[in-house]
Amino acid sequence: MQGIKKPCYLLGIMSVTDASALRQIMDMEEEDEAIREKAQSLIETVIKGVKEQLEALQKKEREADYVIGNIQWIACKDFTVERGRQQIEEYISHFP
Repeated sequence: MQGIKKPCYLLGIMSVTDASALRQIMDMEEEDEAIREKAQSLIETVIKGVKEQLEALQKKEREADYVIGNIQWIACKDFTVERGRQQIEEYISHFP
């Protein structure tokens, strides 16, 4: 059987090939754990930053003074498409 390495156990001790493979697996697991820790840290940092920005925006919104004038809307009997468009534009122009 070519290409297949048979494990070689001598007195219950792993072969060099087995020990090397085990070491590689353990190294990969340690590397995976390090990546997971970095990813977790990055996610926590991003979430914290987003929360801070959202809180700042909410505070700014609460403190803002918006004054929207009272528009006298045209009566149905006097409505035209042009006059309706003008009133909507006037209303929108007061948005912050």
